[in-house]
Amino acid sequence: MKYIDVIRIAFAALKLNITRGIITVFIIALGIASLISMLTAVDGIKASLFASFSQMGSNSFTMVHNEGNTRFKKRGFNASSPHRITFKQAEEFKRRSKLKGIISISDDVYSDAVVKYQSTKTNPKIPIKGSDENYLTTSGLTLAEGRNFTPQEVERGVNVCIIGNKLKEDLFGKQTALQEFITVGSQRFMVIGILQSKGSSFGGGQDNTVIVSLLSGRNCFPITNTTSYTITAQIESLHDVDPSMEEAQALFRTIRRLPRGVDDDFTITKSDALYASLDNELIVIEFIAIFIGIITLIGAAVGLTNIMLVSVTERTREIGTRKAMGATKKNIRTQFLWEAIVISQLGGITGIILGISLGNLISNYFEGSFVFPINWTILGFVVCTVVGVISGIFPAIRASKLDPIESLRYE
Repeated sequence: MKYIDVIRIAFAALKLNITRGIITVFIIALGIASLISMLTAVDGIKASLFASFSQMGSNSFTMVHNEGNTRFKKRGFNASSPHRITFKQAEEFKRRSKLKGIISISDDVYSDAVVKYQSTKTNPKIPIKGSDENYLTTSGLTLAEGRNFTPQEVERGVNVCIIGNKLKEDLFGKQTALQEFITVGSQRFMVIGILQSKGSSFGGGQDNTVIVSLLSGRNCFPITNTTSYTITAQIESLHDVDPSMEEAQALFRTIRRLPRGVDDDFTITKSDALYASLDNELIVIEFIAIFIGIITLIGAAVGLTNIMLVSVTERTREIGTRKAMGATKKNIRTQFLWEAIVISQLGGITGIILGISLGNLISNYFEGSFVFPINWTILGFVVCTVVGVISGIFPAIRASKLDPIESLRYE
């Protein structure tokens, strides 16, 4: 018997039990879709994340204060609160540093601002970032329009700002935003630059933000006891990053007057280390997706096995007729095995299409990249073939062992 005939008979048998077949296909599709969608979403987010950190470069590192409780036992350090990086300390580090590269200072000025332009205003969810003239370079951000801050504007605290691409579209639509005035909170700022769209997945979030100069941010928005500044250094040579981090650590300990024997109350993180950390978290999500998919596919395999066993019982006379006409045990086994594989592959194809679509929707929600996961697609087909073989092998053997005479008598 040719394989094309076997597949044709398999589809004919599927039509005779269309309801059970559809249910089984749906169960398998659900398992494959849950697996492929999560893996596709993770791949899309990772692609966007890698692109973001590639722009920033692996020759960068960032210094921030330690989060959470930090305990010190020497010289009267506060034992319950983290030590924020003050504006004075950040400025002193930038002034005294002899690192071969670019240093920027930034802080999160406000997290829930309302931005207005004439009668148009945003929801109160716009983050305000304070920065110097080097921030765009060290953060891997580029301008779609306009210009960066000048050192004079940063030094004098001029009320000028750079806004994200999406914020520009929301407030101005297709008209130009450059040299126009917007109201941020209760302060007026002139727009001098528009950021290139970057996305907000794990390290972006610039499309909806407003960037003002450091001094302007300090003058126009309240400074609290939790305000802490971030110092970012982009080193000229990749080989000098580790020595530069040690040099920066020693200098900043001096600036913060940390005595010998006391742990750092700040954290230095390389950009590639941050990417690796986020990548590890995404790997955990991948394992969870694989676990969920496996559990669902085990249920689908059990369901498919039961359906094939019922099919063998219902088609006992058909099996007897085929054997009486000369079909061998191998022919019967092959027929029922291929029926299980066909049902499994139909579920797999449906699940792969749903999974890739849903996965890219999830990735798009986090502003990740669109991906076609060829590896996961191949894996889906392989898994479905395995499920079909495992589910069909026992019913196929059972069908091939039926006695043809008893089968013909079966009612």
